Amino acid sequence: MRRCEVYEAMSRERIILFPTLILKLNRLPESDLIARWRGTVDLTMDYCPENRPGWMSKVFWTPTALETGRVILAKEQAHRERVRLRLQKLARLNNLKLRKWASWQRCADKRKLIETHLATQSHDPFYCHCIQTQFLNSGVNLEALPAAYVTLWLWEALPPPEQSLPLPRQKAAAMPEAV
Repeated sequence: MRRCEVYEAMSRERIILFPTLILKLNRLPESDLIARWRGTVDLTMDYCPENRPGWMSKVFWTPTALETGRVILAKEQAHRERVRLRLQKLARLNNLKLRKWASWQRCADKRKLIETHLATQSHDPFYCHCIQTQFLNSGVNLEALPAAYVTLWLWEALPPPEQSLPLPRQKAAAMPEAV
């Protein structure tokens, strides 16, 4: 909300904007003007008298209207920040999901991919046992699994897309001792 929008809202509420009132409003910082207006509107919703414009004109200059407006604006700002962070998180998860799904489709040996990742990670033992019995030991064709099964059952058993499979350790050749 901007200064001109506050003036328009005051006009809609039938508050007469005298030149002296406009000069006094122009001296207020925009943040205080907006906070006072939001507080006045909020207080008006709670205490709606018969002479609404006159009551709003009186309440507008009180410290209660200013503090109420600041609290409302702070809550709205916090809500916008939470929404922004939630959207960022959803975008990151969606990106990860797309990359993980693409790496699953590119993988040549899906069984080895799941076995290796389950062995290297500390997953829930019940989950590991379930994946072993239901998918790996029962001979299920992992290539033909529908996407819903993969995302529902095997999603945690798949490594992140940027993580490469660990190479098997090779025994180091015996190094000759220095004389």
